Amino acid sequence: MQEVRELKNVLERVEGKLVVAEKAYAALNFAVWLTIMAGYYIMLPFTGSGRAVSMAYWLTGGSIGVYFTGRVWKRYLNLTARNRRGGKRKGARIALSWLIGSVTGWIVVPAVAKVGGDTLIGLSLLTFISVSLFGQTLTIGDRESIPSFLIPAIAVPFLFGLHSGASTWAGFVIATGFGMTIVLYLHSAFKVIER
Repeated sequence: MQEVRELKNVLERVEGKLVVAEKAYAALNFAVWLTIMAGYYIMLPFTGSGRAVSMAYWLTGGSIGVYFTGRVWKRYLNLTARNRRGGKRKGARIALSWLIGSVTGWIVVPAVAKVGGDTLIGLSLLTFISVSLFGQTLTIGDRESIPSFLIPAIAVPFLFGLHSGASTWAGFVIATGFGMTIVLYLHSAFKVIER
C-alpha cells in the first residue's frame, strides 16, 4: 500500500511539472509577440508609420514570431505523448483561426467599415487579434488566454471616440490583453507549484 502512495505522489509531481511547463510555454508565446509588438512601437518615431516600413517590420517580426512560437509548441508537444497525437490537428485549427482572423480583420472590415485612415487600421487590428485569438483559445481551451481576445474585442466601440492615434491605442490595448494573459498563465503555473 505504501508503494502505491509513493507512486501516486511521483505521478502527481510529474503531472504538476507538465502543467507548469505548459503554462510557462503559453506565457512565453504571448511574451514573444508582446516583445515584437513593443519593438514596432519603439521603431515608429525613427521610421514613421509608412505602409512599406510597417509591412516590412511585420513580415520580419511575424516570421521571427512564428519561428519561435513554433519551436515552443514543438517543445511542449514533446513533453507529453497525450498531446503529441493531437498536436498537428490543434496546430492546423490554430492556423485556421489566424487565417479567419486575418481575412476578417484585414479584408472584410475594410470592405464594410464606414471609417478610414488610422481608425480603420485600429479597427482592423483589434478585429484581427480578437477573432484569431478567440479561435485559438477555443482550440486550446486555456482560460488564461481569454484576456488576449476579450480586451481587444471590448475596446472596439471605444475606438470610434478617438480623434487621433487609434492604431497606436489599439496596439496598447492588445499589449494589455497579452500582458494580462501572461500574468494569468504564470499565476496558474505558480498555483500548481504551490500544491
